[in-house]
Parts: sequence; structure tokens; C-alpha cells
Amino acid sequence: KERRGRLLINSKIQLAYWKLILSSMFLTALILFACLYQFLDRLVLRNPNVAYEQSKAVLEIFEQTSFFLILAFPSITIALLIWSLLISNRIAGPLYHMERTLGRILVAEDFKMRIAVRKDDDLRELAEQINRLLEKVETTQRGRPQ
Repeated sequence: KERRGRLLINSKIQLAYWKLILSSMFLTALILFACLYQFLDRLVLRNPNVAYEQSKAVLEIFEQTSFFLILAFPSITIALLIWSLLISNRIAGPLYHMERTLGRILVAEDFKMRIAVRKDDDLRELAEQINRLLEKVETTQRGRPQ
């Protein structure tokens, strides 16, 4: 089946994107939580000038916010996974197409073939550079005696 119509084309590259995005997200969440904890610790727990009622109100707000974040985190994670799959597809698709076309060129030793690119391919410039290289190879081969 043609891979260009699928979302998961090159699992190695696309899973690397997933790992990068998810680890960035988890690290950011961890840093934010640590900063918020430090803020609350210094504002509420270690500050003798804060009344009990004020401390209790701030901690309740923190608890409600934490509960909301715990509920929202899986939804955000799923949305980021889908987004990273779509973004990685924009790179993995053209790469797969270029690899396949270059493989056919090498097997057939037909340097007249070119890599077809779409207007919106993210790796369009790379494909165009490869096509220019193929033109030079073809020109060089034509000038050489057989």
C-alpha cells in the first residue's frame, strides 16, 4: 500500500518526535509544579505573617487547580500526540518518498528520473537540490563515451 496516505510512515523518525515532544511536555510540567510548590511553601507555610484563613484559602485554590490539571493532563497529552504525529508526517512522508525514488534510480541506474515534490512538502528544497544533482550526473554521463 502507498505510504504517503498513511499517518505513520517512518515509525523510527516519528517516534523520535513523540519522545521529544512528550519529554519536553513532562519536563515543563515538572518544572512548573516545582516552582509553584516553592512559591506556596514560601508564601503560605513559611510566612508567619499569613493568617490561617488566608493560608487555607490559598491551599484550597492550589488543590482545585491541581485537580483540574490532573484531569486535563491526559487530554493535553493525547492532543500533543496527535499533533506530533501530524507534524512528523510532514517530514517522514517526503523522506520516505525521496528514499524510495533514489532507490529506484540507483537500481535502474536511470539518472533521468527525478524526485516528484508537492508544493507544500517541508523537504521540497532538499528534493530540488537532489534533482539538480541528478541533472548534473545525467549531463556528466551523457558527455562520457560509453
